[in-house]
Amino acid sequence: MEAIIKHLRANGSQVLVLGVRGIDYSAIATRNGAASLVYPQSFRGYLQGQSGQHLSAEGHRKAAEWMLPTVLELLQRAGIKS
Repeated sequence: MEAIIKHLRANGSQVLVLGVRGIDYSAIATRNGAASLVYPQSFRGYLQGQSGQHLSAEGHRKAAEWMLPTVLELLQRAGIKS
């Protein structure tokens, strides 16, 4: 994960690292100038019944709403007006 973040940051990209299934990459992200979020346990209620691993359509909508403030912050850092 660290090598991926470093490679993307070296190319000038803003990076948002998402932790799933309780994996928290915040220390690695912070150390390399990236943002990070960890899916909250409450998102388990939005998993598809068939797989139990992927978000439902409603879950994707909730995830997008949840991530939006961080994405907007990264865009601002990059000098992109939203």
